Amino acid sequence: MKSKRLIALVIAATMTTGLATFPTESVKAEKALNVVISEIYGGGGNTGATLKNDFIELYNPTGEEIDITGWKVQYASKTGEFGKNETELTGKIKAGGYYLIKQAAGSNGTEELEHYDAEGNIAMAGAECKVRIVNANNEVIDLVGVGSSANLSETAPTVAMSSTTSVQRRDNLGGESGETNGWDTNNNSADFYAAEPTPRSSMYEVEEEIEGVTSIKNARELADKEEVTIRGVVSFNDRNQTLHIQDKSGAIAISNYSSKIDFSQIVVGDEVEITGTLDTFNKLRQVQATELEVIAKKTAPTPKEVTIKELKEKNYDSYYVEIKGAVLDTTAKTLTQGDNVLDIYFIPSGLEVQTGDTVDVVGTVGRYGDTVQIYGSSCTFTKVEVETPDVPEEPEVDKVGPTIVKVTPGNSANVGDNRRPEITATFEDESGVDMESVKMVFDGKDITSALVKEENTVKYTVSEDLEDGRHTVKVEVKDTLGNITTKEWRFTVGKQETNLYFGQLHSHTNLSDGQGTIDEAYTYAKNIAGVDFVAVTDHSNWFDNDTAANMGDGSASEEWQLGLATADKYNKDGEFTAIYGYEMTWSGSTGGYGHINTFNTPGFETRTNKNMNLKNYYETLKQYPESLSQLNHPGKTFGNFSDYAHYDAAIDEVVTLIEVGNGEGAIRSSGYFPSYEEYTRALDKGWHVSPTNNQDNHKGKWGNANTARTVVEASELTREAIYEAISERRTYATEDENLRISYTVNGNPMGSILDDTGSLEFNISVEDIDSGDNIKKISIIGDGGKVVKSIDNINSTTKDWSFTLDNNVSSYYYVRVDQADQDIAVTAPVWVGERENVGIESIDCDTELVVENEEISIDTTVYNNEATELTDVKVEYYVDGATDPEVVTIEKIESATAGKATFIHRFEKAGEHKIDVVVKANINGNEREFKGSIEIKVSKASAVSKVVIDGAHQNQYVSGDYSGKITTLTGLMTQNGIKSVINKEPITDEVLEGASLLILSDPQSTTKDSVGLTPQKYTEDELKAIAKFAENGGNIIITSKADYGDGVGEYGNAAQGNSVLEAIGAKIRFNDDQATDDVENGGQSYRLYFNDYNTESAWLEDVDTSKNYSFYSGSTLIMPEDTNNVEVLVRGHETTYGNDADKQGDATPIEQGDVVGLAVETLESGAKVFVSGATFFSDFEIDGYVYSNFDITSKVLRELAPTPELPVSKIADVRVDLDGDNNPDRFGETVVVEGYVTAASNAAAPGNSFFDVIYIQDETAGLTVFGVSSTEVKLGQKVKLTGKVSSYLGDAQIALNNESYDLEIIDENINLVAPTKLSTADSMLEEKEGLLVQVSGTVTRIEGQNIYVNDGSGESRVYTEGYIRSSQNPSVADEWKSRIKVGDNVSAIGLASEDPEGHRLRVRDSAEIVVLAEDKVDEEAIEKVEELISKLPEISNITLNDKHRVAAARAAYNALTAEEKALVSEKFVKMLEEAEARIAELEKEESEENKPQTPGVEVKPEDETTNGNGNGTTDNEVSGGNTSKPGNSLPNTGGTNTIYVVFGALVLVAAGAFALFKKKKK
Repeated sequence: MKSKRLIALVIAATMTTGLATFPTESVKAEKALNVVISEIYGGGGNTGATLKNDFIELYNPTGEEIDITGWKVQYASKTGEFGKNETELTGKIKAGGYYLIKQAAGSNGTEELEHYDAEGNIAMAGAECKVRIVNANNEVIDLVGVGSSANLSETAPTVAMSSTTSVQRRDNLGGESGETNGWDTNNNSADFYAAEPTPRSSMYEVEEEIEGVTSIKNARELADKEEVTIRGVVSFNDRNQTLHIQDKSGAIAISNYSSKIDFSQIVVGDEVEITGTLDTFNKLRQVQATELEVIAKKTAPTPKEVTIKELKEKNYDSYYVEIKGAVLDTTAKTLTQGDNVLDIYFIPSGLEVQTGDTVDVVGTVGRYGDTVQIYGSSCTFTKVEVETPDVPEEPEVDKVGPTIVKVTPGNSANVGDNRRPEITATFEDESGVDMESVKMVFDGKDITSALVKEENTVKYTVSEDLEDGRHTVKVEVKDTLGNITTKEWRFTVGKQETNLYFGQLHSHTNLSDGQGTIDEAYTYAKNIAGVDFVAVTDHSNWFDNDTAANMGDGSASEEWQLGLATADKYNKDGEFTAIYGYEMTWSGSTGGYGHINTFNTPGFETRTNKNMNLKNYYETLKQYPESLSQLNHPGKTFGNFSDYAHYDAAIDEVVTLIEVGNGEGAIRSSGYFPSYEEYTRALDKGWHVSPTNNQDNHKGKWGNANTARTVVEASELTREAIYEAISERRTYATEDENLRISYTVNGNPMGSILDDTGSLEFNISVEDIDSGDNIKKISIIGDGGKVVKSIDNINSTTKDWSFTLDNNVSSYYYVRVDQADQDIAVTAPVWVGERENVGIESIDCDTELVVENEEISIDTTVYNNEATELTDVKVEYYVDGATDPEVVTIEKIESATAGKATFIHRFEKAGEHKIDVVVKANINGNEREFKGSIEIKVSKASAVSKVVIDGAHQNQYVSGDYSGKITTLTGLMTQNGIKSVINKEPITDEVLEGASLLILSDPQSTTKDSVGLTPQKYTEDELKAIAKFAENGGNIIITSKADYGDGVGEYGNAAQGNSVLEAIGAKIRFNDDQATDDVENGGQSYRLYFNDYNTESAWLEDVDTSKNYSFYSGSTLIMPEDTNNVEVLVRGHETTYGNDADKQGDATPIEQGDVVGLAVETLESGAKVFVSGATFFSDFEIDGYVYSNFDITSKVLRELAPTPELPVSKIADVRVDLDGDNNPDRFGETVVVEGYVTAASNAAAPGNSFFDVIYIQDETAGLTVFGVSSTEVKLGQKVKLTGKVSSYLGDAQIALNNESYDLEIIDENINLVAPTKLSTADSMLEEKEGLLVQVSGTVTRIEGQNIYVNDGSGESRVYTEGYIRSSQNPSVADEWKSRIKVGDNVSAIGLASEDPEGHRLRVRDSAEIVVLAEDKVDEEAIEKVEELISKLPEISNITLNDKHRVAAARAAYNALTAEEKALVSEKFVKMLEEAEARIAELEKEESEENKPQTPGVEVKPEDETTNGNGNGTTDNEVSGGNTSKPGNSLPNTGGTNTIYVVFGALVLVAAGAFALFKKKKK
C-alpha cells in the first residue's frame, strides 16, 4: 500500500493585517498560506447559462484545517463600495479542500447547484465586480477585482466573466489544471483565468498525491521513453489495443503494442494503475504499458462540455467530452458546429441518427498527426430536435482512397546487408481507414495473414534472408467508404546493377502541332538520333473526339489509339524504348496553370473539358496510381502550376518529373528555356520530383535537335524498367549529350527517400567521354538552393568525389555539375528526413492587385522548428534584380514558432516585377541561407476598377460567420483587373469614392461570444452614404440569409438588408423567412440547387445554365407588384416555398413555385442592384466552378465593375525596343491593340493556323497574339485585343488572359490584308517581324521544313510547320514537298517572325507557296515601270488631269509578271498607291460638289473576291497580286476589282504599246 504524501505547508503564526473595512491598495497576502477566493461566477441564470445560480468558491491551500466561522464574503459592483452585500460563513475548510457559497438565481439556466456550504442572496453582476473575504476581526484575507473596470484589485483585475465562463485561480504550480487552486502572486490579472464554471463544495474529493504515482498532466510533459506510473479512469477501450484514461489533471492513451498486455477485460469506468514508458504515436501522447492493475470499479468520467472550435485550439487528446448541437454527417464522418468541423474515426453501424441530424455527442477525443478526431466507437449520439439548424457547407463526399503516407523501406531505398528488413505501410484517410481491408504482396507472395496491425499502420518482418537485388512490395487498402488505394514500391538488398539510358520525354508530331508522322518520330529517334528512348507527347486537345475520352478510356480517339499502337510497334526490349503519352496544355485563356506530360494511362484528359482545371486534374491522376506525370517548362511564360499548389502525398506519388530545360534551340540560345530555379522552388514546396531536360520537338529531329538529354538510371532498357525508374525518380538532366553521373548517399541512388539519420556518406562519379569536354565544378545543392558543399577547378573529363557530412543539414541534396563549356547537369535529389527545421514558410503580398505607387507590404514568414530560439535573423529583399538588398531583421523567433519580416515598398512603374528573398540565420553555430521569391504584377491605376466589399459589420463570409470565405471572389476580381477593397470602417462617401460596385453580405445579427460576434446594423449616416453612392450611378450587390436563429427587430436579417434597399429607393425586399423545399433539395430542406433560369436575360448570356444555382440557407425575396425595371434571373423549384423558420410570425407568405433566388433591379439613376436571399458568391458557391454561381458572379463583376477603357495603342508602339534586348520596352504592361487578322485561329481555320496563336496587323506594324484557342477568328476580320506585352522566341507578342473577355471581333466583314512585298533579304529584318510578307525568288536549298528563297539580295527562310496544310489539298500532310524543288522560282507568303534558327517567314497555308512561270525577268521592263511612276507629280500637286498618267503607270505595272512585280522597288509601289489614293479623294470631292461623276475604285464583297480555298486568300494573292486592304498595301486593279473606263482609249493605247514593247524585247 502506497503511503500518502502530506503537503508541506503550515499556516502562518499570525495573519496579515488588512484595513478594517475598505482597503485602498492591494492586499499583501503571502503565497498559499491562507484561504483564498478560488472561483467567482456571476453569470448564473443569465441567457446562455447552464447553471441557475451565481456562486463564490473558496480554497484552503494549506496542510491544516481552517475554521472560518464568523468570516464573511463581501461583494461590490465594479465601482461600488463593500459592506452592502455580504454572506456570513460558518464551519471549517479541510486541508486542500473547497467551500462553496451559493448566491442568487437568475431566470435562465437548467442546472441547480447540488452541493453548497453557505447560501446568500447576492445578485452578482455577470461580467465585472469585486469580491473579498474578511475574518471575524474584519481583516481582509483575500480580494479579487473582476473585469478591467473594477476599481479595486490586487495589482490588476482579472478578465471579465460571462454567462458561460467564471474566473478561476491557477493551480498550486501556476497552471490551469483546475485542481489545487492556491496560486497567489498578489496580482489578480496573473493569478486568474476564464473557463467553464466548476463549482466545488466541501464534499469535493481532492485527488490525493500517492507516492510513486505521477499525475497524467505531469506525465504528458515527460520525454519519450521515460518510465512512469499513472492512475486514471478508463473512458474508452479501443479494440483491446488502446485504452484512454483520465484523472483530474489530464488524459492520456495507453498502448499494449510493445508488451501485448491483455486489455480485453478492461471496461469503461475501471480505475487502473499503469506502469510503462512515454511514447508518441502520430502526435498522440501515450504510455506503452508494461504493467496494468485494476484499482477500482467506478463509473465513466464526467464528460467535459466543449465546442469543436475549442477541440481544435486546445489539446483535449484522450479526454471524455460532450459536444452539443453538432450536425452529423455519417457519409463524410464529421460533426459540424458553425464553420468548425471534427472528424469521426469510424462510425459504428446501427445508429439511430443519420446525416443532417443535430446531435449531442459524448465520446473520447483522439488525434492522428495534426487531425483531431473523436472515436466513433466511444460515442453516444443523441438526436436534438431542432427545425433547421444554421450549419456550414457540408464537405464533399469522400471519393478517394486512403493516402499511404509512409512506407519502409522507402521507395528505391537500399537496405544494404539487412536481409530481413521490417516492411511497413502507414495510412490516413478523412473517412477512416478500414484496416481489415489491407492486403500486402511481397515479391509476388501474399503476406496479408502475417501482417501486424497497429492503429493505421501494418508491419511485416521478413523471416528468411533476402537475396541481393530488387524486391517489390504491393499494398492495397480501403477507407471505410470502400474507396481503394494501391501502391507498389521497390527496395534493394545488396548491390543492384543499373545502366544509364539517354533520351527524351517531350516531343510532338503532326498528330498535334509538330511536324512529321508518329512513325517518322520513332524511326528518326532510334536510327538517326541514336537515343535509347523517346516519348512523343502530342497535345491532347488536338486529338479527335477529345471530349469523348477520359484518362481511363481513350478509345473514342483514333489519333490517340494510333499513337499508342505505333509506340508499341517500335518498342523493342533491349534496343529502343518507344513511349506515347500526351501533353495537358492550359494556356492563359484556359487557366494558364502550365503544361503537364502524362504517361502510362489508357486514355487522356483534355483542356477542352472546361471543368478539368489543375486541381481536378490532380484528383484524376490520383485515381490512376500507375500513371506518371512531368511538369513541363515551368515558369512565367507557360505557368508554374499555381506556384506548385495542391500538393499532397498522393499526387506526389504520380507527379515525379520536372523539366529544368526545354526547347529545340541550341543550348543557351533564345530557343532554349532553362528553369533550374523552378526545380529548387518545387522541391522547397515539398514536391518529390526529379529533373529532366527535353527538346519539346516540334520541327522533327527527335532526340538530337540539340545536346540536351534526359538520363534515366534503370535496370534494363525496357518500357517497364524506364517507367519504374521514373516512378522512383532515378533521373538526371544534362545539357551535354553524353555526360555520365553516378550519385549515392549512404549507398542509396538518386531519387531515394531516406529516414533521418546521423552521418551522410556521399559518393559522386562524373564522366564526359568527349576529350577536352572538361568538368569545372561539382556542387551539392540543398534546401533553398543553398550550396552545401562544392569542389571547383576540376578541369578534367572525369571526377570521383566522396565525402561525409556528420549531420543532416537539409531535407534534400542534389548534384549540380558545371562544365567548362558552360553546360549544366543536375540530378534527382536524395531526400533525407523531414523538411528543414528552419526555413521560409511563405512570402506574401498584402495586396492582391497592386497599382503604381501604391504602398504594399511583403511579409516573409520564417518558421523555427529547432529546439532553441533563433536570434538576429536577417531577411534580405532584392527588388528586380538589384545587387544591394533592403534588409529587415527579425530579432527573435522562439522555438516551435514563426517570425515575420515585413518589407514596405512602392513600384513606380506598371509591369511584371520580382522580389528575391534571402533569409540568413545562425542555426546551432552554422550560418544558413534560405531563398525564395515573389512575382508581383503592377497595374496602372487608370487601368483598374474598384469594388468595395463591406466587412465593417461582421458580414457573413467576409468578417463574420465563415470569415474569409471570399478568396475566390477577390481572386476573380484580380484576374479581371478589379481592385477589391475589404472595408473595415464605417461606410462613408470617402470609403465609396472611386468605386463602381459595393458588395454587402448579411451583417451579424446575434451575439456569439465564443467568436466575438455582436449584432450589427447600418447607421443612418451609412445609409445616406450608400444612397448617395447609388444616386450617382454606383452599383450594389446585396445578400441576406434565412431567418433561422437570427436577431430580432432591427437586427433581423431581413431588417438589416431592407434598410439599405429602402434607402436607395429599390422596390425589392428581403423576406423574414427561409427558402424551403421538402422535395427537391441537397439533403436538407434549406440546402437548395435551382435550375429555373431566365435564359432570355442578357445577364445570363455567358452563363452555363446546365449547372445548378447553389442557394444555401437563404431567405425568399418579396417582389414588387410593379416589376418595371426588375428582372428575375433565377427562380426556385415548383416545390420551393417560404417558411417562417424563427416562428416569429413576421414572414410574408411565399407559396410553392413563387420563390425568387436572384433578381436585378435598375434604379432611377441607372444603377443596378443585384438582390439574393443567399450569398451566392462565397467560396462554397464559386470555388471549383461546380455551380452556375461562378459564371453569374463573373458576368456581374465584368458588367458592374468594368475596368477603365485603355487607349488603343498602335502596334508599332507596342513593339518598340529602344534598348535592343529583343524584348519590347513595354514588357509586362497591359495594352489594347486593334488590327486585321493575318493568321486565323485554329477554330476558324484548322490546318491553316498556329497553335493558340493568331497574327494581326494595323497600318503601323504586325504582331503575334498568344492565347487564342477556342474563338473563331477569321482572316480579314478586325479585332480588338487586350493583353500583356511579352515575347517568345524573340518575337514580340501580347498574351491574352482570357480570350472570352480580352478578344472582341469589332468587324466581322472580311477585309483581307494583302502581304507586304519585300526582297528576300529585307524579309529577314528585325523591323519586319509581325508583318504578312510576300517574297519571290529562286529556291536555293530545302532543309527539313525550311525552304530558302533568294532573289539576289540574300536568302529568306520560308518555314512551314509540320501541321500546316494546303487549303487546296488539305488531306495531304506536307503536300508542298512534292511540288517545290531546288531551283524553282517561287512566290511565298508568310508571317515575318523568329525562332531559335533565326528570322523566318512562317507559312500559314502551304498553298501560298507557288511555283512561278519560267519567263525570264525583263529588267528593262521593270526599269520602265519605275520610270513611269517616278515621273508622276508630287502627291500635293496631283490633279484629276493626271489620272491618265496614274492609270498608265498602273497598267504598265500590271503587265509585269509576278516575279518582275516583286522586283519593283517598294518605294515606287508605295508612290503609285498614294497617287491612286489621291485621285480617289479628288473624285470624291468633285462628286460632292455635284459635278459630273468621275469613275473610281470599287472593292467587291467577300463572295466576289475569294477563290474558295477556305481561308479567304484570293487568286490574285496566290499569283502575287494585291487586294484592296487596310494599311499601306496596293489596291488590286487587275484581278478581282473592277475599274470603270476613264480616258479609255488613251489608257488602252498606252498599255498596248507597252505590251508590244515588252514582246519585241523578248
